Amino acid sequence: MRSWSWWRSGARTTRMTPAPTSTSRSMRSRGGQGARRVHEGAGPAEGRVAEGDRAGPSDPLRLLRDPREAEEHPREEPEGAGGRDRTQLGRALSALFPVVLKLHGEDGILERIKGVYTFGQPRVGDGQLGKFAESILDSPKRRYFRFVYSNDLVPRVPFDDNTWLFKHFGKCLYYDSMYRGQEVHEEPNENYFASEYFIPKHLDATWELARSFGIGHVRGPDYHESLMMRMMRAMGLLIPGLPCHSPQDYNNLTRLGTLMSTAIDNSD
Repeated sequence: MRSWSWWRSGARTTRMTPAPTSTSRSMRSRGGQGARRVHEGAGPAEGRVAEGDRAGPSDPLRLLRDPREAEEHPREEPEGAGGRDRTQLGRALSALFPVVLKLHGEDGILERIKGVYTFGQPRVGDGQLGKFAESILDSPKRRYFRFVYSNDLVPRVPFDDNTWLFKHFGKCLYYDSMYRGQEVHEEPNENYFASEYFIPKHLDATWELARSFGIGHVRGPDYHESLMMRMMRAMGLLIPGLPCHSPQDYNNLTRLGTLMSTAIDNSD
């Protein structure tokens, strides 16, 4: 299943080049003394920045470094709110990308990034990395928005415990199965397997399956769910949270949710 994430630049909208990512749970150190431990998936993002100087004239990183080149190479995609990464771990790479830019001294690009939005992002590093990322993205004003829908499994891995040591950073914009949002430090049932959430997870999965048959009639044809999506909802009765990672629900929460516009507006 593909992942979706967005980031905005003050200069122009760019689409990041897909990069292969690692699904390994291991982390590696970055930054020498006081090193931060980062998921191995950071490798492709770091390599992407390191190769920037050898990039072609229309490469997104080169265009961000010099806005005058953006005028000479106008974007080919339609006007939009931001760049989009659709790699398998695109959300994780989007969260790590500003960190890698800072480590490579690309302060000019960082200043031009107006916001990073991730939808269903997994954990990408330890607590030290989180503090470092917050200092980049949420100071002096908030630029990082992490959206989580209901029981989505992916934001709850790798686990936040004494073995795995992964942690999220920044505030979470959490939406339940009714698309009611709230700003929290961490999504409920943060490691997915808490016993007290066993019944609620299955009740949510049952509701989501039933909703899939009626939401198109209630909300309009734009919200109609395909047979494949309904089959995924049915699988959710066995593995709650599995279908919650689809773009369907994240698209719905941005359109039907009750919190998003307020939370983003308050960041200005």
